[in-house]
Amino acid sequence: MSRANTPIDQPNLDSSLMASKSFILQRICIYAGTTFDPDVDLKVREVLRDKFNISLPQRRSLEESMMALATRPEIIGLIMEYRALTASKNKAKAINAQRT
Repeated sequence: MSRANTPIDQPNLDSSLMASKSFILQRICIYAGTTFDPDVDLKVREVLRDKFNISLPQRRSLEESMMALATRPEIIGLIMEYRALTASKNKAKAINAQRT
């Protein structure tokens, strides 16, 4: 069986993603001065508005709104990176589920 047909090494992938997500989450919460879940759109909008006085433009998704800002504060880049890791983890799980 070729390497291309073997399932992704889930334990190593999970631990690596979780370590990265944990580190990024820690940076987000320190930067924001509060603990919140960056995967929850309402909380992200609330923190950006209340803590950083950032009003996001209206777009179809929160990601599009954050990307639309001409100058993005570091917190927005961290949130986007965190959410991308969540998407990567979910995609890896879906791929592994299809293979079994």
